[in-house]
Amino acid sequence: MGRPDSQAVWDDREISRRSSAPIQPDFAFGGRAMIATITKPPRPPVPGHEAVFCVRCAARLGVGTPDNDGRRRLLCESCDYIHYENPKVLVSCFVSAGTGVLLCRRAIEPAKGRWSLPGGFLENGETLEQAAVREIIEETGVSVRPQELVFYGATTLTSLGQVYVNFRVTVVTTHCEMSREALQVGFFRESEVPWKEIAYPAIAASLRVFFIELRRNRFGVHIASDRMA
Repeated sequence: MGRPDSQAVWDDREISRRSSAPIQPDFAFGGRAMIATITKPPRPPVPGHEAVFCVRCAARLGVGTPDNDGRRRLLCESCDYIHYENPKVLVSCFVSAGTGVLLCRRAIEPAKGRWSLPGGFLENGETLEQAAVREIIEETGVSVRPQELVFYGATTLTSLGQVYVNFRVTVVTTHCEMSREALQVGFFRESEVPWKEIAYPAIAASLRVFFIELRRNRFGVHIASDRMA
């Protein structure tokens, strides 16, 4: 296989020319040390996509339409492996206690320093409910059980390739704990919410709907997407 565009060097002779000192490689491939001399990241074959090289043989990916498939996809130019890119699944939860809703001020990007609902990515081996509970505990220290969650809706963000599954749950205590993922956590009544500091407009809009339903004690199921008018 020819040298990839990233200019990663696999040749033992090249390694010996680069340093006269004993080599302590971070890892080895086929018994040979690898030194990466990347001057700039290679560009993905499709703008907005992260994948550049094949996960099976490490050759560069191209773009094409596989047999019996009407959609253009990333294809390996060497071993014909099809690199499928599908939406990521995330979960979030409206945790209420009385008239207050649990919010956390993000300690990491994106939207660091802004307020959001507890939530995050679904991990392999988890159910949606288990993921939501894990995120609530990790970010706020509030303890709930998966069987207590009620499905509240789903939002598809086609522009980001993400699907959010939303739950709601009621707790009896407002005790919460700081975490490495949140600068602050707490329960907020509607008048106390830092509306100008909410991470994203969609979260602010969904919060306003939730507060209305919380006052009425009548909840719907909300399906939305960034393609809806």
